Amino acid sequence: MSLFFRRPMQGRERRARVLGLAASLALGLAIGVVGCAKSTSSSRASITDPQLRAERIEALREAIARDHVRIEQLIVQPREEDATNLHRDPEIRVIAKRIEAHRRELDRLEAEAEESPQ
Repeated sequence: MSLFFRRPMQGRERRARVLGLAASLALGLAIGVVGCAKSTSSSRASITDPQLRAERIEALREAIARDHVRIEQLIVQPREEDATNLHRDPEIRVIAKRIEAHRRELDRLEAEAEESPQ
C-alpha cells in the first residue's frame, strides 16, 4: 500500500465513523440549546405533593430516554446525503430542544424534592 492510497471504509468502520460524527453533532446541538435557552423555573409552578412530583420526575426521565433512543435511531439509519447534513435535520433539532426543556424541568423538580421535607 502506498502512502497516498487508503482503502475504502467498510460497513462497520464507516457506520462507527458516521455514528461518532452524528453523536458529536447531536451533542453540539444539545449544548447550543442549553446555552441559548431561557430558564423556565420562574414560569413553572412547583409541585408540592411529593407523590405527584415523583410521578412527574419519572415521566420526564422516561421521555428523555425515549428521545435519546430516537436520536440514536436517526443517527444510525442510512441516509442518501452526506452524514454531515445531520445537523440540518429538523427532527433532531426538535428532539434536542425537547430534551433540554425536560432536563431543566427535571433538575428543578429534583432540587425541590431535596429541599422539601418528605
